[in-house]
This record gives sequence, structure tokens and C-alpha cells, in this order.
Amino acid sequence: MISPTLLASRSVFPGSMSSPVPLLSLAATIEMRLGSGVTVEGEIGRGGMSRVYAARRTDSNQRIAVKVMVNRMNGSMTSDKPGLEERFLLEMRILQKLSHPNIPAVLEAGEANGMLFFTMPFIEGGSLRARLRAEGKLPIRDALTIARDAADALAHAHVNGVIHRDVKPDNLLLSPTGAVLLDFGIARAPSLAPPDTVVDKPGYVMGTAEYTSPERVSGRRPEDARSDLFSLGCVLYEMLAGKTPFPGGVRQLMKEAGSDLSPNMELLPPNLPDDVIGVLRRSLAAYPSDRFATARAMSAALNASIEKLADAAA
Repeated sequence: MISPTLLASRSVFPGSMSSPVPLLSLAATIEMRLGSGVTVEGEIGRGGMSRVYAARRTDSNQRIAVKVMVNRMNGSMTSDKPGLEERFLLEMRILQKLSHPNIPAVLEAGEANGMLFFTMPFIEGGSLRARLRAEGKLPIRDALTIARDAADALAHAHVNGVIHRDVKPDNLLLSPTGAVLLDFGIARAPSLAPPDTVVDKPGYVMGTAEYTSPERVSGRRPEDARSDLFSLGCVLYEMLAGKTPFPGGVRQLMKEAGSDLSPNMELLPPNLPDDVIGVLRRSLAAYPSDRFATARAMSAALNASIEKLADAAA
């Protein structure tokens, strides 16, 4: 049964080269393919190769999120690009392998009448991007806690051989129990797929420029887990300053200043503790060797800063 909330929806897929496909028809298709026990409530997220819908199981009333692969060129739930399908399947395998409170779990996954999908628990809360749009800057303690949660998620992913490669406010969901790291769609996980499953084409780097590490942009050094720590450092800076440390990304700055990528620290709160400034400088270092060695080490530094704030307020 289609949820009444969809009847008034006028959503279409942007950039479609064919006639627009109403959200209602896609919701109906999902329900038809997943069976009569699922009621789709509405779209809650989208990316280049997928859409995410809120849904509810009619037997248990359990709310779930359903992620389906779509072809953004024509709105269909199949793809004529094998690379997109491989990335979708890789994300599915990654989430099935990982088990951490700050990473969504896969409840079920598979193919229904040609539609690739997987379901996850529905997580209450908005994205960090939405909060930044509403508030601009975040309180220091909130920013540190969100960054610590993200670092914990990354630590678990890295230990399991997964590099996220797209850490940004849009991919952090602020749930009542902590920040949750979403969207492993361009992750690299050699143990789960061939290394070339996700490859940046010459002149084009997948991801979002403002959060992309220098080594990914230049291609001169191998990318490892510390690339994610640079991205997280960008997110932490944005939460505290209200804007990204390198607007437009580091590519142009690297051409102008080489390895000198020091962000403008004057935009940070004047009462920001020195140890937090140290975390920022280290995570935003141009060379991976100058950053935290692991996400666990970055999490520990963030946690220490959180505890110092608590002691100072006591």
C-alpha cells in the first residue's frame, strides 16, 4: 500500500534525459518488488547511483530505510553501467561486514525482480549538513563529540580494511545516540572487491572537493586510511568555524603554495582550547605522515579534549 504522504509529492529525478519519473511510481515499484509487507513512506536521501526511502513493515510496524540502485540518467532501477552496479554491491558488502554503533547495519539485501536493494534500520535524526545550515557554527563540545563518533566509526572501518573516501557533513547523521557515518558508495575495500572497482579517472577525483585530501587530488602518493582523517579534520574545522578550511578544495592551493595548506585559524572561536587547535592542525596536515597515525589515535585525542572541557566546566 502506498503511503498517503506520497500522494502530494511532486518529486522527480533531476537531470533526467528522458521524461521525468514521479516519485510515486518508484515507491509503487519498490513496494511491488519487496512484497506486500512493506509500505513506502517517502524519499529521505539520494545520490548519483541510489535513492533511500523510509518504509515500514506492516507486520511488525518496524520502520526501516530501503536503499535501491537507480540509473540517474533515466530513473530506472537498473543500470547500464557495470561500474555503478559494482559500487552499489560493494557498499552492500561493506555494511554487511562492518558492525559498529556509529555505522548503519544491513538488515537484508539482495535483488528483487531485477532491483538491487538493501535495508537498514531507520535512524531518527537529521544530517550534520542540515544542522550546519540551520546554526552555522556548533558549540565546541558538540563539534568534538560528533568528530569523535565519526573517528570511532572510521577506526572500525579501517581495521576491517575499508577506506570511506567521502567523509563530509552530508554523510554524518546525528541520531539521539550519536553520529552515524553513512554512504560507503565510493569506499575502497580491496578484500571485498578488486582494487579497481572504484578508480578516480584522470583529471577527475570522486568525492567532494572541500573534503578531499591532497594525496587524492595530486595522485602522487598512495591513498591510505589517513586520507579519511584529513576529511574528518575538514569537517571538524567547518563545525567550529562555520565554513570549510579550504573553500573550493586544496587543488588550487597546492598549485599556489605547495605543501603549505594552513587553514585560517582566525575564523575559529577565540576560546578554542590549544589542544583542539592541535587536533585540527595535525588532522589537516598536507602530508599523511604528519597526521594522526590512525583514526583510533584521533578519537583518543578528541576524547581527551572533551574530558578537559567537562573538567573545566565542573
